[in-house]
Amino acid sequence: MDVATPLTFEDQGGRSQGAVAGWSWDYQDNRDYRPLELIRTPIRGLYMVGYQAYWALFMGGIPTALESGQRVAELLLGGAGPLEEVRIPVAD
Repeated sequence: MDVATPLTFEDQGGRSQGAVAGWSWDYQDNRDYRPLELIRTPIRGLYMVGYQAYWALFMGGIPTALESGQRVAELLLGGAGPLEEVRIPVAD
C-alpha cells in the first residue's frame, strides 16, 4: 500500500504543488468540470497519454494514465485521425 500527501507528490514526483492531476482544478482557472479527453491532437500520429491526458482526474494518477493508454490503442485500431483543433485547457 502507498500513502502520500501533496507534499510527497511535490517532493518525490516533482509535481507542481503536489498535483495528482495534470491540470488545475481551481474554479478560477476553469468553471467547466466535465471530463475532457485530451488524448487526440491535431498532429497525425501524436497522442497524449498519462495522468495529464484528461482535463479532470477521474480515477487517480496511475489508473488514469493506464486508461489513456487503453484509449489510444482503441483509437489506433479504429483508425481515428487527428483533431482539427487544439484542446488544451487554459485559464479564462
